[in-house]
Amino acid sequence: MLGVSTPYESLDATVVAVVDLTPSIRRVTFRGPELARVHPRCLDRRIKLVLPRHAQDGLGDVPRGGDWYPRWQELDDRPPLRTYTARQVRPELGEVDVDMVRHGTIGPAGRWIENATPGDRLLLVVPIAGVDGGNEVGIAWHPGQARELLIAGDATAAPAIANILASLPPDATGTALLELPTSQDRYPLEVPDGITLRLLPCDGAAPGSRLEEALQGLAWPPECPLPTRQTPDEETIPDAQVWHEAEPDATTQHYAWLAGESSAITRIRRHLVQNRGCPRQCISFMGYWRAGRAES
Repeated sequence: MLGVSTPYESLDATVVAVVDLTPSIRRVTFRGPELARVHPRCLDRRIKLVLPRHAQDGLGDVPRGGDWYPRWQELDDRPPLRTYTARQVRPELGEVDVDMVRHGTIGPAGRWIENATPGDRLLLVVPIAGVDGGNEVGIAWHPGQARELLIAGDATAAPAIANILASLPPDATGTALLELPTSQDRYPLEVPDGITLRLLPCDGAAPGSRLEEALQGLAWPPECPLPTRQTPDEETIPDAQVWHEAEPDATTQHYAWLAGESSAITRIRRHLVQNRGCPRQCISFMGYWRAGRAES
């Protein structure tokens, strides 16, 4: 058993509001007495939703608390488990906002998002304030002292990008690229003056393609020389490895954070290393999802 010191716990939550921020992104607000214990730091922190297996599923057999995961694995009929980023945590109200991409009714997460209404109940797996490791667990954003930033992702990364941009100091510099499903998706963002923001609507193009096009035409890092040779080991990154959380040292000037569809993120990372000469240790890259494959 992991015990009560586990940074993440499984807590009961009830939907209290559902708001469409854009045609493709829906905000669901959860409330519950125990959500007052959730750590308020968001950034790109990963949380999980334990979804009902059917309309009448109260998830009564699903374990709560800090030792939830080993007991969840023992269930014969495990409910769907999906990963998201909290857009905002309000401990004083016992509330958590989660912004979710609407992608039709194929799959349990898509069906749940489309049908979510106030009163629906599920479990949130979230970090607990005051527990060892709770401040950092699940966070991949580690820019260190880097002065030139690149933040790029698709709609699944929109909440993380919004949190990261809101956390930056006023003198931050760099570029933020956010690929969204359609031209009508105007996701709300607060952007420091020194950050250039580009919204990239797909409008039917392949996921990740607009991001790749934008990066191909972007001189980033601006000061990095081109590499003197190609790096063959960059050509193939196994599926299980489309996740790397860089932690630059105090001398690092550049830091890139990439998140979205795994294949596209792999190609973008390869471009930055091979064609732009960006050191690998300066790039955090996370495959949030893979086209044609559900989260296990």
